[in-house]
Amino acid sequence: MKQIRINNEATLKQLFNNFLVTRQALGIQEKTHKTYQAHFNAMCHYLDPDVPISEFQKDDVNRMIVKMREKELSPNSIKTYLITLRAFFRWCKEEGYCDITIKPYKGQERIKETYTEEELKALLEKPRRTV
Repeated sequence: MKQIRINNEATLKQLFNNFLVTRQALGIQEKTHKTYQAHFNAMCHYLDPDVPISEFQKDDVNRMIVKMREKELSPNSIKTYLITLRAFFRWCKEEGYCDITIKPYKGQERIKETYTEEELKALLEKPRRTV
């Protein structure tokens, strides 16, 4: 494990850009790169991207999750954003920028209403033409 860098004033945004460059150098797909960037941009609505990594705390992630839930983001969306954030902080830890570990998000998914058998039959029935 690398030693944590002391007095590191690099911001989340700067480090995330470095993370993307590293991932591109390792050969990630362009679609994955765009997804990471989109997720980070979305999370910036809830996190300060200009905060130095040395000042970032795990509590900031918890507050972000609470804000996302208050905005009624779906549990799957929050989970997906946190997958990207976990990958980023894993990289930060490997590079010695911080020692933050993000646990997987296990929010409760909303149960979707299903159609009744009668409703399904009505949907599958061929439309009647009356002219």
